Amino acid sequence: MRRLMLAIVAALALSCGLANARDLSKYVGKYSDENVDGHTILDIIRKDFISKFGLNKWRLLQNYGTNAPIEKMGEPLDWFLAFHRCKPHDCADHNALVVMDSHAQKLYASCFYEHGKDSYDIDWVGNGWSLKLHSSSVVSIAEEEDRKKGGQILACDKDSFKEAVGIAIGWAE
Repeated sequence: MRRLMLAIVAALALSCGLANARDLSKYVGKYSDENVDGHTILDIIRKDFISKFGLNKWRLLQNYGTNAPIEKMGEPLDWFLAFHRCKPHDCADHNALVVMDSHAQKLYASCFYEHGKDSYDIDWVGNGWSLKLHSSSVVSIAEEEDRKKGGQILACDKDSFKEAVGIAIGWAE
C-alpha cells in the first residue's frame, strides 16, 4: 500500500506541471468563496476549471452554496488543497469536491456526486484521467460502509480521491 501511495504522489507531481506561482496555503481554513488578499479560491481556479470540466459543471459548483473550509489533503499529499461544496439543505445527495495543487495554483481534480431516488452517479475528472461510477441501486448505510472497506469508491472525499487516482492510472484495482 505504501508503494502505491508513493507511486500516486509521483504521478500527481509529474502530471501537475508545477509552476512558479504563489503558495496558496493562506487559504487553508478559509471558505472557497472567502476573499484572501482580494481573491477567492473560486476566482483563482475559474478559468482552469471551465477549460477542464466545462461551464455547466462550473455553474453547478457555484450553485452549491454550502461549503466547508479548505483543507490540506494530508500526508503524503500535503501540497494539495481540497474543498467541498454542496447543494443547500441537500448536501448528502448533491455535493462536489475540488482538489487543487497549492504550489502551481492549478486545479487537479473534481468530483461531483449526484444521488437520485434509485441511483447515484460519481464523476471524478482529473488531469488526463476520469472515472465515472453509476449505481442503479441505493444501498443501506451498513452496505455502503462494507463497500468502502472493500475499496469501492462511493463518495467525493479525500480517501476516495486517492483511490480514484490509483484506479485511473492503473495502480489500484
